[in-house]
Amino acid sequence: MKRHASALALPLALSFALSGLGPACSKDGAANAAAGRPNASPAASPGPPTPGPGKAFERPLPVSEGRVLVFSDQLSQTMSDAQVRFVGKHYVGSQKLIRSLAARIRSHNPGFINLQYRLATGLSTVPNLTGEDTWDVDTVEPTAPGFPGDPRRTVEAHYLHDPPGSTQRVSHVDAYFMADVRNPAWHEAHIDEILRRMPLNAFDGIFLDTAHLRIDGFTPADWHVRFCDPDVTKLPSCWTAPAKAYFTRLVERLHAATPPAYAIGNYGPLITGWDTNEELAPLDGGMVELFMWVGGTAIGERDWHLAVDRILRLIGNERVMIAQPVGYADTPVARRWIAANFLLLQGRRSYAAFYPAFVEPNAAPVWLPEYEVDVGPPAPPRAPVGASTRGPSPGGTSSSTPRTPRGPAGSPPRRWGSDGPRSTSSAAGSWAPTDRRRQAGSSRNRHWPASSCSAPATAPFSK
Repeated sequence: MKRHASALALPLALSFALSGLGPACSKDGAANAAAGRPNASPAASPGPPTPGPGKAFERPLPVSEGRVLVFSDQLSQTMSDAQVRFVGKHYVGSQKLIRSLAARIRSHNPGFINLQYRLATGLSTVPNLTGEDTWDVDTVEPTAPGFPGDPRRTVEAHYLHDPPGSTQRVSHVDAYFMADVRNPAWHEAHIDEILRRMPLNAFDGIFLDTAHLRIDGFTPADWHVRFCDPDVTKLPSCWTAPAKAYFTRLVERLHAATPPAYAIGNYGPLITGWDTNEELAPLDGGMVELFMWVGGTAIGERDWHLAVDRILRLIGNERVMIAQPVGYADTPVARRWIAANFLLLQGRRSYAAFYPAFVEPNAAPVWLPEYEVDVGPPAPPRAPVGASTRGPSPGGTSSSTPRTPRGPAGSPPRRWGSDGPRSTSSAAGSWAPTDRRRQAGSSRNRHWPASSCSAPATAPFSK
């Protein structure tokens, strides 16, 4: 484990937990504990994204060890030249960028990653990039001009219907229809369209939104009862297996493409007790949306163990992790909690996409002081937490001494307008976005105890 994980992130995360930040356990974690379903300890770390034989990714994913690298969830399509230059010099990638904007950014950073956006298991009715610098809807109904020649054509059998056998599609409040993940014909049609769009805006891969299973927000509200069963123990047979088969096929075809492309999913917060998220295992990594902060507060200990176990199992040290906490409090405690957890779990391809409550995700580029924490050089592997002195002492303190960041992690961010940097507060004057971060080349061994979600804790993180 790196110096920054053992000496900065862990003591901070422990101290905030001991101080009572967040609830003891959210409803999913509590349900998991009540049902006696603890998470297993993470197995061997999954390997890195690997293209097909004789192929290489056109733009390799930048290595994040020894530094904090930033991935922007969304960027304005009308940025000024100053903003474009800043993005190219400071961000490693984004998604849904038109070809001309991606080219402007790559004039400053040729390795900038641009991901195509697509719902993982849905067909959207909102505009998306369907052609070069062109926005249109993802689906075309049979009554539309050009059908069935339009590559976006809708095939009714690709949709999920409820009741089964009816013509009523399962629809979501976010303006999309649920696809029938059990239908291999839909698998191939969806992947065909993803590959067709890949070169149009010089995309490097696909961002699969809502890759994890969700059952809320749909009409009919109880669609999952007839699709699967009220008994969630049957979930692996009715959802996980066909979804995993689809993601496996998608990764195979993207890695075999010319040039090969990445498959990155939106994993959600990874704290749903009844879902193991095993269907996500084939992907090259994912965004952990609502990272360690859900429902206006830090997640509790049991949910924390669920999230950590799944991040280590699905992403490990080699695959992509985009940590995206959204709407967290603008306080030193909250901001250090987010940064500490990110540094603790940081692997070779981990990227920060932090959005505290005062930041608009699709506004002008924003630079946070957390992105400039001096993580120091890598340290040798440490013993497992349960057998080491790095845990909290009986007095509630850690035996490791945290490194002091170069500046206050709670300082206001610097917001970039069309004319360059503008501090949101005079207190941030010394936090100009510079690139003084150290780069380290060695890998890290992660060690973490098994989840304690099967039994109540006497105190937060008491081990």
